[in-house]
Amino acid sequence: MDMLLSMTALAITTYSLILLHPSLRFGDTSVNGIEQAEWEATNLSSGDCNEEKRNMIWNRLPKCIPKNESIAIPFPPDPNVIQYFPNRIELPRCSGACYENGHLYQSCKANETELQDVPVILETISGQTTVEVCSTVKLEVHVSCSCGCGDIECNELQEFNERSCSCICKNSSVRGQCMAQYNKIWDENSCTCRCRQDQWKKCNTGYEYDGIYTCQCLPGQVINRASLGLIVTLVVVVVVLFVCVVALGIMFRKERKKNIQLHLQGKGLSLSQLKQEEEEKGLTDETSNDL
Repeated sequence: MDMLLSMTALAITTYSLILLHPSLRFGDTSVNGIEQAEWEATNLSSGDCNEEKRNMIWNRLPKCIPKNESIAIPFPPDPNVIQYFPNRIELPRCSGACYENGHLYQSCKANETELQDVPVILETISGQTTVEVCSTVKLEVHVSCSCGCGDIECNELQEFNERSCSCICKNSSVRGQCMAQYNKIWDENSCTCRCRQDQWKKCNTGYEYDGIYTCQCLPGQVINRASLGLIVTLVVVVVVLFVCVVALGIMFRKERKKNIQLHLQGKGLSLSQLKQEEEEKGLTDETSNDL
C-alpha cells in the first residue's frame, strides 16, 4: 500500500512538472541533440501486436547485403603530401540491423572482404613548388554479409540479450522509475540513473553538484579545490623547512670542524694528539673522583 501511494505521488509530481515545463513534453523536436517523437498512447496489456503486424515491422528493416557507404580515406603517410582528393568515397559495406534466424534483431556484419584499389590525386611538395601525383590506395570492400551479433562483451552490471543483440542492465526494473523523473536519464553503460545534461550547473566554492540524486548544488563532502591548494602549500612549506634545517646542520658541522682545526694549529697539535690529551684528562678526572 505504501509503495502504491509513493508511485502515485511520483506520477502526479511528474505530470505537474511536465505541465509547468512545456519543453519536457514529447512534442518537442529534440532534447540535448536527441531527436524526440510523439508516441501513440498504447495499452501495454492489450496484446494488439499480432503476427501480421510483427512481420510488417520486421520486413521494414533493410536487407543484410553490402550497401554503399561514405568511407573516409586515411591521410597518406608521406610527409611531403599536403592534401589529397578525394578524401571520402562510397564503398560497399555491411552495416545496420537485420532480422533473421528466428525473430532475432541482430547486426549486419561482413562475412567476406577484399581489398580494392581506389585512385586518388596527391598534392605533394617538390622543391619550391607543389605538384599533383596520381596514386592509388587499397581500401576494404565487403563482398558478402551475414546477420549475427559478432563479438560483444558486457560489463559486470549487464547481461547479453540475444534478441536485441546488445548488453542490457541487470537492474532494468529501476529504469522505469528513473525515466518517470523529468530531470533524469538512464545510462545504459553504467546502469545508473543520473541527471540530464541540461540540468548540470556550476556550483559556488564549497558546494558540489549532485548528478545522481538531487541534481542540485550541495555542500561539498570531499576536499574542494581551495582546501586542496592549502594542503599543497603547507606540504611545500614543510619540505622547504626540512631542507633548510638539514642544510644548517651540515653547515654547523663543517664550521665546528674548521674551528677545531684552527684551535689545533694554534697549539701546534695534531688531531690524534688532541684525542690523546682528552683521553688522559678523562683518566685523571676518574682517578680524582675515586680518591
